[in-house]
Amino acid sequence: MIDEVITLSMAALTPDRQGLIHQWRSPTEIRAEWQLELPNEGISAEQLLAEIHTYFEQSVNTNHPQFLNQLWGGVEPIALLTALISTATHTSMHTYDVAPVATLMEQLLMEKLNSLIGFEGGEGIMVTGGSNANLLAMLCARHRLSPMTKQQGIQHQRLVAFVSDQAHYSLKRRLM
Repeated sequence: MIDEVITLSMAALTPDRQGLIHQWRSPTEIRAEWQLELPNEGISAEQLLAEIHTYFEQSVNTNHPQFLNQLWGGVEPIALLTALISTATHTSMHTYDVAPVATLMEQLLMEKLNSLIGFEGGEGIMVTGGSNANLLAMLCARHRLSPMTKQQGIQHQRLVAFVSDQAHYSLKRRLM
């Protein structure tokens, strides 16, 4: 079954350039076809494979050359391979003890990114998106300006931040 799912995944990487990006259907139609309830018992491997095939058919074709989105685009084959490796090893990157190679790879990547932007000797961390990055940046700024916040709480020293009306919405949310 793994080979068949990989074949379906690889086919999704090379979409029909003339085909549709997505055949829109209402949530009601999809719920009726998929019967989205959790069953009391499992399904066979054949049923699962059929559902996976249908899932691919009914998903948005993000690899289509005309698919445009403000947050993401299609999948690069090398990115799919790295995601497969990451998932197969099921490694969490929270400590060197459980992810020695991945931790060192991340450190090397951070060093390279820092050197590219002139932050020699700098540090960094990978985050999941803009909102998470903004939250982490605000926490780092708060800790730098008020290092006793962890011990004394956020009320001991009131901080002020100025945010443009053009800033990402997550900053305004974080400051409330």
